[in-house]
Amino acid sequence: MYLLRLARDLFRAPGELDLPLDVEIADDRTVRVARVHRDCTIWMFNEQYLIKLVSIPLFGNKVIVSMDWLRPNEAVVDCEQQLVQIRTPSWGELMV
Repeated sequence: MYLLRLARDLFRAPGELDLPLDVEIADDRTVRVARVHRDCTIWMFNEQYLIKLVSIPLFGNKVIVSMDWLRPNEAVVDCEQQLVQIRTPSWGELMV
């Protein structure tokens, strides 16, 4: 299970992106987003990651991870297997 600790980080006022993003979501809608919570902490399987979260109006708590997070964490995306391999901060591997 994923353990996400976001609440404390989200109490701080969000900032603004330099340029708004147009995000296409699953129901073929496109939403424009500009609010960002920088320097948030996300915990996955007892590993802590620093991430910035962009507020997207979706139902429930969802996290969409951007390419600028995947690259420094040496993520490898395997579309055929529907897996993402991530290098953990402790130099292990995490398969999601």
